[in-house]
Amino acid sequence: MFLLYINDVVDSFYSAVHIKLYADDIKIYLEITDDADIDQLQSGIDRLSVWADMWQLTLAIDKTMQLRVGLCKSSPEAVY
Repeated sequence: MFLLYINDVVDSFYSAVHIKLYADDIKIYLEITDDADIDQLQSGIDRLSVWADMWQLTLAIDKTMQLRVGLCKSSPEAVY
């Protein structure tokens, strides 16, 4: 039943931001190449927060993490 409840969260995402659902976990990701991509990912995080508020769900911020993968040292750092 929970999966049916959260299944519409994917409708909140568009463009280059990707979302994956597994059980009660949600992963959103995007290849960051410039500042515009950073803004897009932040917008995706904001949309997820709005969706959770709409459905009266609490996000486990203490379990939330950011993973940066890559070899490029010059890509921009961001705080989400």
